[in-house]
Amino acid sequence: MFISALLRNYRIEEYIQFMHDVQQLCINNDATALQLGARLETFTTQFTLLEAAYAKPLRHELTEVIKDLDAQRDRLFSQINMYLSGNQLEANTEIATAAGAVLQKINDYGGVGQINKLNYQAQTAALRNLIDDVLVMPQLDTLATMVNYRSMLQTLQTINEEFRVKFLERTQNQGTLSNEEAFLALREPMNEAYYKLLFRIEAGAEFNEEQETPLPNFKQVSDGINDAIRRVNKLVEARKSSSDDSPTNESPANDGV
Repeated sequence: MFISALLRNYRIEEYIQFMHDVQQLCINNDATALQLGARLETFTTQFTLLEAAYAKPLRHELTEVIKDLDAQRDRLFSQINMYLSGNQLEANTEIATAAGAVLQKINDYGGVGQINKLNYQAQTAALRNLIDDVLVMPQLDTLATMVNYRSMLQTLQTINEEFRVKFLERTQNQGTLSNEEAFLALREPMNEAYYKLLFRIEAGAEFNEEQETPLPNFKQVSDGINDAIRRVNKLVEARKSSSDDSPTNESPANDGV
């Protein structure tokens, strides 16, 4: 039912974000109906310990700056998408077609909703590539009579680059983990709790399918976890060519802080 998560290759912030996503998926899909009970309690306990171990390093003077820049780029990107959606409904077919072309380019990257949900580093890279691609589109000239998208995109580009610089600065200031053994000591029981939780979901799903009216919760939580696995595995695969893909080779700068 579940695809294999490349847990040992997940970097620190990816690992913590992934486990957080799994926890929230279980809660949001009614953990009681899923009958996760003690398995989810154990998982939550281990995750709380793991998260707490990195809470202190994650507190940094640049954190609020980074959060503010992230919120700015999310709002501006969403605003651009909203304007384009409106222009796509214009009676002027040339305007509507041009807006549709730009929206399609955005959707080729996953769409505004998906991009804004990516972790910090992945979102920064996606926006950088997307903006570069869109800025050379001739359709922007056609749309200039409606909205100055080129200017908005250049502003988004500036914010995104400032975010990248500040995020890198914070990472460099924090340095790398000084005690990898401590991290591994927390990670091993977290992995065990994760696999036991998934085993419980699979067992419950098999029993659920035998019922006259199966609950949709099992499929929803399974699909959600598999989506999360694919998302992080994709990041791992993208850096396969790197000479070092150690799970502890980055500082614990985590999204959502």
